[in-house]
Amino acid sequence: MEEEIDFYSDLSTNTSNTNDSESEEYTYDYHASISTLPLLELIPVAIMYGLTLILGVTGNALVIFSIAHYRRMRTLTNIFLLSLASADLLLIVLCVPIKFATFFTFTWEFGEFLCKAVYYLQNVSAICSVTTLTVMSVERYYAIIYPIKAKYVCTVSRAKKAILFIWILSFFLASPIIIGRSHEEVGSIRKGYWCIENWASDTIDKIYEFYMMSIILLIPVTVMSFAYTSICKELWIVSHTRTAMINGQNDTCPTQSTNLSEKDPFYKSRIKMKTNTTKDDQTRKQVIKMLSLENNFRTPTDDDKEEEEENEEEEEEEDNDEEGTGDGGDNTP
Repeated sequence: MEEEIDFYSDLSTNTSNTNDSESEEYTYDYHASISTLPLLELIPVAIMYGLTLILGVTGNALVIFSIAHYRRMRTLTNIFLLSLASADLLLIVLCVPIKFATFFTFTWEFGEFLCKAVYYLQNVSAICSVTTLTVMSVERYYAIIYPIKAKYVCTVSRAKKAILFIWILSFFLASPIIIGRSHEEVGSIRKGYWCIENWASDTIDKIYEFYMMSIILLIPVTVMSFAYTSICKELWIVSHTRTAMINGQNDTCPTQSTNLSEKDPFYKSRIKMKTNTTKDDQTRKQVIKMLSLENNFRTPTDDDKEEEEENEEEEEEEDNDEEGTGDGGDNTP
């Protein structure tokens, strides 16, 4: 609350009560508020808010329309993108215009309900977006690390249920701001209202700040870092293994294998499994080559010879019939 009051200190006068030196009243200067507009701040802010509103509404609306209208677009990843676009559209449509309007006045002119609702929906949108990105990282982790399990765990129907749960959870987790936001009356000559955070104590204020930082930053960053680090590690191992299989080289150097064999009792068995896997792959390739060569250069068998002889006999009989027909035609008077 002190930071909010300091922000408006240029337009307010602080008068102390003579009877009680500790009690203070903040007098709102109405004429100063309507005659003072920070144009150097207002113009660039107006441009940025306008571009954000136009591009945000257009882009997110197109994403929502495309995924909702075309069935082939309803993939697992696009379902999560639909949730992200909806959260962004909620923030842009409801919060951006009202936030921009506050630059034209130093008081809150939208009532107590919007004072709480705007900041509440702003937190809902932020929590929903970050949680959706976190769930997407977990889905990618399952798809790469456990590809077989992901086929029946990561489905479109379960993604829809996860999105519904994320939205319900976001509305619940953002609820403390409703208590913390206060619509307070200021001014003694002409009344005005401010929409500020006003917690019961500084301790509760710090707890709330840590709570929001944990939900929006700490927990998502931890989960996404683990997921994407594991994905990168798995992709590197697969790429390294494929390169070794193609080149016909071992995955490790002799010095490394000696050190690992001393530390890991199962190292030799894993090396044997890798060697057997490499040999099996080479054997499969050789079998495929042999089958292709056999189809192209297959030697004739006895059955093939019998079929060829029968075909030749049939052709000879047809030729004899044609010759006999031709001779008979010549002998007729």
